Amino acid sequence: MLRYLILFCFNRIGEQRTVASIYHILTGRRSAQTIQDVHLYQLTNFYGATKSLTRVQFTNIIKELIAQNYLNERDQSLVVLTAQAKNYLVKEQDKYPIHYLQGLKYVDIMDGFIARFHLAVQTYSNLVMKNKTFRPISDDETVQHWVKQNFHQNRQELRYWLRGIHNELLSFLNALDNEMYAMLFVDRLSGYQQAGYSIQQLARIYQIEEPEIELILVLLFHKLLTFAETNQLSTVRTFVEDLNLRKNNRFLTKSAQITLRLLESDYTIAQIAQKRKLKRATIEDHIIELTYAYYPFRIHTFIDQSSLENITLTIAKLPNHKLSLIKQALHNNYSYFQIRLALVHFHNL
Repeated sequence: MLRYLILFCFNRIGEQRTVASIYHILTGRRSAQTIQDVHLYQLTNFYGATKSLTRVQFTNIIKELIAQNYLNERDQSLVVLTAQAKNYLVKEQDKYPIHYLQGLKYVDIMDGFIARFHLAVQTYSNLVMKNKTFRPISDDETVQHWVKQNFHQNRQELRYWLRGIHNELLSFLNALDNEMYAMLFVDRLSGYQQAGYSIQQLARIYQIEEPEIELILVLLFHKLLTFAETNQLSTVRTFVEDLNLRKNNRFLTKSAQITLRLLESDYTIAQIAQKRKLKRATIEDHIIELTYAYYPFRIHTFIDQSSLENITLTIAKLPNHKLSLIKQALHNNYSYFQIRLALVHFHNL
């Protein structure tokens, strides 16, 4: 699935971004450029899908895909899909449920959700059997505190809680199309006198590479949260009720948040750049980021309607949306900042 996902991302981006940009998207790099890329190329669902993927692992996969004639290397930083790869994406599109991923929506809560879920299942399974000497699978104090708080709320009804989570998980697992995914999910869980398998152990058991195992598990937890929201799974939903569940894929880097506060205080781009000792281009990056997150934001503060319409019409006629190509088609009459604003507008039409 990981190779399919990587090829899918390259297919969306085409020749407009580098190999590194895909790596940054999949590992959830918190930069203005990466956030703009996921919006521009409609890859928000895959943001942060493989946080633990190392650069070496990613590079080795790219080399394999080139050797297998799925990618052609144009230079050290740019690759393009072959006809074989495009056929593969069509042929295998029903095999790999990457549509389960909700990357940007869940990026801030997923780690906490998974850690709470595993520790709560382990803790309650042991305590209901009067075993208080088990070793917690998480030593994160924040996670342990949440589980303790939740335990105090449910201590008189532990069996009821366990029946509830069992029934909700059963309905979720039965809804999956892939039996192996269901088995892998369960094998990861720890309970009374039962230790969940590690990523390394699962990789050996299922004969799947570790990054692939991690991607599948993340995908399943994304699906579980979506399933819980759709089907009102009350027990599962308690794990994230106090977390910041991102709505409408809104995500801002911390630096963009500071710029937003200054814009709300009626600072101009030049004033913000001076106050923050940053380049004007950096502040413009923040404004693009804000416009994606809160479209239409203040788009007409930075570009007039006539220019916006003219650039948008040109974008619609072009085969790809490479900034330099758009600028050339517009006879260099508009800045890159104006073109990027128009691109946000175009993708929200």
